Amino acid sequence: MLVRLVTCLATIALLQGCGAVQTWNQEPTRTEVNPGGNVVLACKIYNKQGSCSWQKDGKPQGMFSGKYEWSGDREAGDCSIRIFDASEVDDGDWECQVTASSFTAHDALTSRIAELVVRVAPNRPQMEVETLQVASGQNFTVQEERTGKIKCISRFGNPPAEIKWFIGEEELPAEEYEQTNVTEAERSKTWMAVSSLEHTYHKEDHGLPLRCVAVHQAYRTKSEAVEVILDVQYAPTVTLEGAPSGDIEEGVDDVTLRCLVDANPAAKVVWRVLGETDVFSFLPEVKFSPASRRHSATYTCEGRNSVGASDPISVKIDVKYGPRVLQVGPAPVMTVALHNHTLLECLAEGKPAPQVHVETGKSPAKGRCVGQLMDKGGKKASEIEEMSMPITLEVVGAPQVLRDTVERNVQVEKGEDALIQVMFCSDPRPLRTTWEWGSLQLEAGNDKGRYVAENLAQVPCTSAGLTDLLVFGGSMAVEFSGAPQVLRYTVERNVQVEKGEDALIQVMFCSDPRPLRTTWEWGSLQLEAGNDKGRYVAENLAQQDTREDCYAARLRVQHADVADARDYILNVENDKGKDRYAVGLRVNGHVDKPPLQRVPPSAEPVSMSTVIGIVIACLVVLVIVTLFVLYAFKTEKWCFSQRGDFKPTDLESDKSDIESQKGNNDNANTNGNTKLVPGNEKQQQLQQPQQQSGEKR
Repeated sequence: MLVRLVTCLATIALLQGCGAVQTWNQEPTRTEVNPGGNVVLACKIYNKQGSCSWQKDGKPQGMFSGKYEWSGDREAGDCSIRIFDASEVDDGDWECQVTASSFTAHDALTSRIAELVVRVAPNRPQMEVETLQVASGQNFTVQEERTGKIKCISRFGNPPAEIKWFIGEEELPAEEYEQTNVTEAERSKTWMAVSSLEHTYHKEDHGLPLRCVAVHQAYRTKSEAVEVILDVQYAPTVTLEGAPSGDIEEGVDDVTLRCLVDANPAAKVVWRVLGETDVFSFLPEVKFSPASRRHSATYTCEGRNSVGASDPISVKIDVKYGPRVLQVGPAPVMTVALHNHTLLECLAEGKPAPQVHVETGKSPAKGRCVGQLMDKGGKKASEIEEMSMPITLEVVGAPQVLRDTVERNVQVEKGEDALIQVMFCSDPRPLRTTWEWGSLQLEAGNDKGRYVAENLAQVPCTSAGLTDLLVFGGSMAVEFSGAPQVLRYTVERNVQVEKGEDALIQVMFCSDPRPLRTTWEWGSLQLEAGNDKGRYVAENLAQQDTREDCYAARLRVQHADVADARDYILNVENDKGKDRYAVGLRVNGHVDKPPLQRVPPSAEPVSMSTVIGIVIACLVVLVIVTLFVLYAFKTEKWCFSQRGDFKPTDLESDKSDIESQKGNNDNANTNGNTKLVPGNEKQQQLQQPQQQSGEKR
């Protein structure tokens, strides 16, 4: 074997030395180099006898010291080229060529094209959603179990970057995205890489980063990444806290139910009562403190957001309560004839259902209906048992005032309502109940002006310490009304605050009937209760709990300044009259600017009464002038007087004279003579001005 190898090598050497044909030993191949790096494109030939040369992009490429140099011994067949300080101009298609060994030989060589790629680091990748760029760190909103589309773009790289996708630290499979590479129109030697990801997201992906990683050898760290935060929206799911595990006793136990919702976006909580159409509550927490029988029901809780609604979750609240007599029938109070009997029925409720029985007292006129809880198992409300027992009631007695319970003298403050109450017993029921004072009389259930005699109010007999009589309460209410009245003794005359603090000015007043209008006034400004203007807030009236028909008016000056120091006047008005009161505000603090000058009275707003007075005065003057002009016209005074003694009747007489004179003149002309008729001087005087005016024309 070794002998054959030696023989073969010797034969090849002999053929090379005897004018054998040129053949390729090594052709150049595709090569990548970073900017500024050095690279060698290999080109080696067996039995080289021709001349070596290189072409770039189809054009001859010369050798330049320090840039393009031969890398090996060309005489030995090594025509490799070394490229120094590679840049974008070196990027292209290179080929090595060797001329024929003789003009008769056909052994000229041209290598296959070898692409030299001078790497260009691409820009930092960017993400786009429907052509809109998404900045790194922003949210990418998608819905659960739906496919979301997003793109990652890497531009101006050579070669194009390889793009990969990650959710958190987990790389997504390559079949979920597709990459396309196109040359840049602005720089034809660079590429734009676009990777489109279509992925179905889940609830567990919410809040995780979605990363696009561009891998490129020209990057300093070999890769660059950009990420967005996944905002996965999903329908709500609810859980319930606070469901009671034991019995709930009315008036003793508290029940707090919490509806916990997991949703994105945030969901609205909806509580309902089973069997009812209206919403019970929109709050996440429902509290019964303390629980009562009206809270007994089945409650459902669900969450709703823009994605959908959760399945409702329910809890049953069953409140236990002691027995209570609901009704003694056929009526609570029955009037019967003396020594007669009546049959009463007793109806009671309780949970668990009570047993009902009647207990009688020592007197035959006394009896009571009693319900007792006999079973602690807890029956449903619909299973309450009903029992009846006859009760004999003997009716006797005339009306009797309970003098021991009546307050002999009633004392009230001026402006307050006075209530006079008298307790009395009557069986049978009183036919007529009246109040008398002075010469006036008022029957129960009626009113006269400020005096109201209320209807009789029946109270239990036992509360008065009696046994066989029905007890009634009669009351008479005296209502006082009038103009509003500021409670000056309760008002702080001067309010003092530090500069920059909020000032609260409060005035207490009473008004019956209720005030129609309440305003604050200072300088030229006026502000009605319930409104605000800049830093000034006039709060709504707050009714006092301790005194009926009394209110608190509050003006709040926010961030008080030295310029706010002045008197603030409260005006209160109802249909009975009005009242006003001024409170001074003092503001402590250094003044950096000159003090504000006081506004002259002329700059203060004109009151409505002044405006009305001015208008009325102008109308009076206008009427007087009109009457005076009419008087002057009627009496022919001033410019309305006639000139001379001329009257309209003179014009008519002159007209008739002219006509008669005309007739006479005609007769005279007929005779050839002109005569002056006596008595026509006036006609001539009238004609002369007419002739003169004609001559002028």
